[in-house]
Amino acid sequence: MPSILSPEAIIVDAITGQLATVIDNVRLGYSATGIDNGDQFPVILVQLETLREINRQGSKARYQFSFIISVAVKTQAETTLELLRYARQVREVFPLNEKLCPASIKHSLSETEFDIAPGHSQLSFADITLTVEAIL
Repeated sequence: MPSILSPEAIIVDAITGQLATVIDNVRLGYSATGIDNGDQFPVILVQLETLREINRQGSKARYQFSFIISVAVKTQAETTLELLRYARQVREVFPLNEKLCPASIKHSLSETEFDIAPGHSQLSFADITLTVEAIL
C-alpha cells in the first residue's frame, strides 16, 4: 500500500528536493556531534528548528516552520569561495516569488552565517534559516 505523505512531510520533501539540486547529499536532522569526518562532503544538513501555530480556523491552521540549512565542507584553501558559491545556490533554489508546494503561503531566508574552521580537513559551515508559512 503506498504511503500518503502528511502535509508537513510534503513541505520537508519540497525543501530537500530543491536542495538536492545544489548538492545531491542532503541529510535531515543532525547534531553537532552527529557529523563524522568519514561522511561524504560536501553535505547539506536540514534541521527543523521550530514549528509555530499562528492561527486556526476550523480544521485548518496557519503554521510557521523554521529550518536551519547548513552546508558543510571540509576546510581547504578555497573553502570561503566554495561556501559562498553553495550559499548563493541554496538561495537561488528558493525564489521568494514562488511557492515551495501547494500548502505554502510564503517563505523567507535569513542572512548567511559562516563558520570557517582554522585547520585543513576540519569542517566549515554556511548556515541559512528558511522560514516557511503554510496552511495545513
